[in-house]
Amino acid sequence: MRNSLKVALVALLLALPGLPALAQTAAQPPAEPTGEQLRNMSREERLKLHQEKIRRIIDESKKKQEEDAKKAAEAQKTTVTPAPGAPAAGQPTPIPVPGQAFPAGPVQAYTPPQPGAAPTPAGPAAPRTVRNESKGIMYFRPFDSVVHLGDTFKTDIVADTKEGDVDEITFLIRYPKKTLNPLAVDYSEISGIVKDAVEYSTDPETGEIFMRLPLQQPHKFAARSIAKIIWEAIGPTDGEEINFEFGKGLTTGLFIGGQNSLGSFTGNDGVIHSSVVVRPPKGKPIVQQVGKGGLLVATNRLEISPASMAIRLVGPKVPVSAGDEFTVTLVLDNPAGAAFDRLQAFVQFDPKDLEVVDWDNQNYIKDSVNINDGFARDTFAFDFLGRNSVDNKKGNIVYDKACEAQPLKVSGPFAKIKFKAKHEADRTDVVLVANNPGVGPTTDVSFHQSSMLKSAPKTAMALDGVAITVDEARAQPVRVAQPGAGQAELPRRAVIIRNQ
Repeated sequence: MRNSLKVALVALLLALPGLPALAQTAAQPPAEPTGEQLRNMSREERLKLHQEKIRRIIDESKKKQEEDAKKAAEAQKTTVTPAPGAPAAGQPTPIPVPGQAFPAGPVQAYTPPQPGAAPTPAGPAAPRTVRNESKGIMYFRPFDSVVHLGDTFKTDIVADTKEGDVDEITFLIRYPKKTLNPLAVDYSEISGIVKDAVEYSTDPETGEIFMRLPLQQPHKFAARSIAKIIWEAIGPTDGEEINFEFGKGLTTGLFIGGQNSLGSFTGNDGVIHSSVVVRPPKGKPIVQQVGKGGLLVATNRLEISPASMAIRLVGPKVPVSAGDEFTVTLVLDNPAGAAFDRLQAFVQFDPKDLEVVDWDNQNYIKDSVNINDGFARDTFAFDFLGRNSVDNKKGNIVYDKACEAQPLKVSGPFAKIKFKAKHEADRTDVVLVANNPGVGPTTDVSFHQSSMLKSAPKTAMALDGVAITVDEARAQPVRVAQPGAGQAELPRRAVIIRNQ
């Protein structure tokens, strides 16, 4: 029978006989137990610890809401006038002016649309086709976990609503009950925007976890963690899945107005499952047979190679002309052939000078305007297709691909950007940007959430860039009739009008 726990009633449950609350004060929250302490606890003790943590989260959430309301009331009494020439609050810093050096940092940080902002006018509705593409996505981070028996580890549940809003998030998760034991579900990262009526239930007999998180108002989520699950590895396995589940009652979804925006036109999808490998306890040697009569004694520890990779841009070596199309290539340098499981790129350009031309040849992702990676998909064999999107109004390109199980150990060009020069310019820059750590979108190559960049930056900065010179438009041949002499080609030059 499902053991349903309404989070709003957790404090009452803790007061019932047989479930005494842990004696702590609000001023001194209890220290997180160590892995050894958790392993020595009984299931009942871990459940009590879990319930107490949820009660603290609710109390902290209410306190934060009261403080935010007080600050908002005080802010209405005071208006702040921005300094002349300063960007408006919440607006990104402009990218480099053509002719200036590449930015040393911080560069333009990506800020997702804020709730309550004026909506962008919608274009014509795209025709519904048979393409199976989700309008939102939920996935686990990391995509797969390699742990040891007895370890505790965390898995993030991440939501990306793309361009849409959601007012309620639900997830139904099925986990291998003989391998994993969920110790806690922590949604404190978004507790400030969640209503009190959170619903949570767990069923150890079927290995299921369910949570419903109604939001105070509609929000957009750009690859944001909405909850963390803390697991205990209780049984060894060579690999099992942790899955999102769909159902008529309890289900997984990103809802707006009661409608689930997760999934495609053809059914429920838009989720990426996770996998877990539980190895024997740390430090225990393993013996393997090697050929005839040979034994290999090895360790079962996961080794991550030293960071030695770089991502760079390769642009045209000669000036281009106004109206011309040209290519900038993204290249991964991996000289040591080290393993990686995620590749991200964040490119900025000046939309006054350049625009990206859609290039979908052999691409898997073809929504709106894209850069081309179809030529490299056999070498860079990703199985998680996160982002390949261009914003020609803001001058942003976001690229994010990953592997769920088998890491890659390759090197070389992985994507190409086709630009069109709008007008003559002495210099305009295309810049590869690393955002602040933990902030997306960004540029990075990583393995098990560890950056493999040789010089991983600690603050937002430009990793690389190319400077483009745009000459006046090329002469175009024009054919005019010549009496009795057939046709002749005469040059015609475009007229360049400059602002005075």
